[in-house]
Amino acid sequence: MAPGILPASAGQSSYTITDSRGLVADFTLDLPAEPEPRYVNLIRPDGTPGLVARLKHVPTGISVPLHLVTGSDTSVPDREVIVSRSATEINCNIRDVSGLGAVDERWTLTVSSTAPQDWALGLELPGVFVTQLVCDPVVRQAPFAATAPEKTQLQLVAADAAQNTVVRATGVPGLPPAPPSLTYTWNHTGTIAINDLPAHQQISTVLLPGVYGDVSTSVTLRVDTDVSGTVLSGTSPAAPLTIKPRPQQLVLVLDRSGSMQEELRWENATAAAKLLTHLFIGMREGVHGDDRVGIVVFEDEKCFRHGPPPSARIQSVLPLSKLVDADAQICGLGLGQPGACTPIGDGLMKGMDVLADEGPHPDAKFTVVLMTDGYANAGVVETGPDPLGPGQIPLAVARSQGRRAAVDNRMSLFLVGLGSTANLALLNHLKATTSVAGDFLTTVDPSQLAGLFGHVLGAAQEANPLQTGTQPPSGVADPGAPPATANAVYFATSGSAERLVFAVLVNTGQIEVAIRPFGSGAFTVQGFNPRICPDHRAVLLPHVQGLGVQGPIEWRVIHRAGTPPAPRPLPATDVLAYEDLHVKADLVLDKPVYRTGDPMKLTVRIRHDSAPVRGARVRAVLEAPEAAYGEELATFAPRYEKAEPTGEDPPDPRTAMVRALMRANGWKRWPYASPPAGIFQDGTDELHDVDGDGNYTNVFNRAFLDGAYTWTLFVDGEDQDGGHFDRRLMTSTFVAFKVDPKVTGVDVLKAAAHPSGLAAARVLITPRDARKRRLGPFHDHAVLFELRNGSFEHIVDKKPPPHREDGVYERVVLYKKGQRPVVRVSVDGTLLRPVDVEALLRSDD
Repeated sequence: MAPGILPASAGQSSYTITDSRGLVADFTLDLPAEPEPRYVNLIRPDGTPGLVARLKHVPTGISVPLHLVTGSDTSVPDREVIVSRSATEINCNIRDVSGLGAVDERWTLTVSSTAPQDWALGLELPGVFVTQLVCDPVVRQAPFAATAPEKTQLQLVAADAAQNTVVRATGVPGLPPAPPSLTYTWNHTGTIAINDLPAHQQISTVLLPGVYGDVSTSVTLRVDTDVSGTVLSGTSPAAPLTIKPRPQQLVLVLDRSGSMQEELRWENATAAAKLLTHLFIGMREGVHGDDRVGIVVFEDEKCFRHGPPPSARIQSVLPLSKLVDADAQICGLGLGQPGACTPIGDGLMKGMDVLADEGPHPDAKFTVVLMTDGYANAGVVETGPDPLGPGQIPLAVARSQGRRAAVDNRMSLFLVGLGSTANLALLNHLKATTSVAGDFLTTVDPSQLAGLFGHVLGAAQEANPLQTGTQPPSGVADPGAPPATANAVYFATSGSAERLVFAVLVNTGQIEVAIRPFGSGAFTVQGFNPRICPDHRAVLLPHVQGLGVQGPIEWRVIHRAGTPPAPRPLPATDVLAYEDLHVKADLVLDKPVYRTGDPMKLTVRIRHDSAPVRGARVRAVLEAPEAAYGEELATFAPRYEKAEPTGEDPPDPRTAMVRALMRANGWKRWPYASPPAGIFQDGTDELHDVDGDGNYTNVFNRAFLDGAYTWTLFVDGEDQDGGHFDRRLMTSTFVAFKVDPKVTGVDVLKAAAHPSGLAAARVLITPRDARKRRLGPFHDHAVLFELRNGSFEHIVDKKPPPHREDGVYERVVLYKKGQRPVVRVSVDGTLLRPVDVEALLRSDD
């Protein structure tokens, strides 16, 4: 039986309340001046456990404890409450003793017990009018399947908690108090962290985590009804849920265009791809027989957008392979050398085709990691906002064709932008629009790429990136004869860790691995046999618990080389370590896309299995642009000398200008830097668990320059068992330019005599943001002109519209005498004020 109230309308003489641990009744009294009482009667079962009943006089806030009082109570000024009680009934009479009487005087009856009961409430009519009556909420969740695959979305649906549990007066203005507020809270129990829980919507969609075997958990629903500060609540029975492993299939898609030769981008990309493959193999070892991994490279000898077929240079260099086969091949795998142009869309489609060509597996979870350093300047599939070329196919159409549709519906897409000229806006857009659950990362330093790919693994497989450093995390010194500080790297795994993978980015010698209980004793060298690649050493440990150490473990890694082998310097950033799911932290941004000036809210959610982790320290480091692309290019324009594009992978116009600007300024890379301390709006560098729910938040409100903002979060704390844990989280987001119509420049200049004999005027638009920085050139697709009463010169002449590099967008308007042309301009969706050409020309005369 569910809680309920009958009748369901206000102002009745009696109500029946069923299966409820309490009730709140708001009512009004009309008290006559003569001492004639009004009664309120509560009937309840004999021996109601934990009964508490209070009658509150709302104007004074004074309450009478009806479950304790017998006889007369005069604690409410000018009122007498006469209480009589029996085993099943509480009766109270309220009367005026002032001789003045009262009309619509407000009172509240609050009743509670420790177990659900059936109640009856009787009221004197006329004179007592119920304005609101509330009992325990209905707590009922819709059934869901008892088993669900990992990395799928589980929809949780609660019944309307107010159905038959809230009675309110209608058509009586001003009488009912504020309606009750309902809070739905979904929770789970079990040895798995589900960071989407707790959730607080009546209908909540939860992404289930990855697992390495069947994991049993259960889901409960709690509903709280807040009635003017009194909370009535209920909790549903636990609904069992088993999360099962499903096939995980990963494809890496690497840009092999000619520009990847610069800054050792290709060498870093291929090394990172092999590293990520090894880490994926380690995290998935023994989980599912249908796990697969593959690698695709893309380039196009046609350096223009074209129709089918795509280039034959887009190749699957590692076919979708079983993990054991990929493990045997990956270190010696040849990925070719950078060559031609950049068909980003075609490369992405090839990656999807590799996944689709196996069937695809009906239950597989697909992950695509796409890395590029440039703009899409070739290929069949158009990914960006540019108009379609002859025969080209839009991305939305291409990805839904044939068997790709089955992949698209279950694909997480991770985008990695490399270098100063990568189209970060496009990559961030792809992440926001084509991914079930992906991420966007970027760096202008190719040497950081291995670390970025490692963080992709953390997000794709829900492994936890660990902090590494040159000192033991416990702060307890390495006893005996420790190596020099620069020659050892330390990290720690939590006490509940089941599996660990880590890699060391060295290309010679051996690695020595030692362990000890966290903060205790000497390190003991372990005889692990790492995978040895030309550019890294990988250690894969699916069974950390088998090491025989109770609680958290500290690890020490030393690189030895030479004859005899001796410790060599080893940067902490060259050790990448990941553990499994039990203590989990993730980073969530409040929006997929930001614009300059927008506040950016960061949330780090930390769970140890089903419990929130409180008391952790979450410190943020930000790498943000120091120079705005648009403003810098517009300022550079008068000095810019165009050169004819050369080479097999000629740069697009924007890339060519960016490169020229960087050369002129002596920049090796586009300038990015960490802002000074106190980056958040509260003047700190930390996120705070304000509500004590394990969700640590803060707001950054200084995103004033367009470009990529890369966050690194360092998490330290104690899990539910009191053991140490730490995490290192990373994500990037692109902040797009936000046009401000108030400061955007609008100019109209009279043109010289036009050959057509028509009047002519030049309309010049200089988009600016609130800080008067210019949007800059190469945004022609986003600056849209519309004309009423006249014609644009380039349309009459059948030519492309004018293009300028100084951040000014221009149109020449032709019109007849007597016409009054009006130009409407929108910039990236922001509409500017109408441009009345004739009026502005007259104002300049």
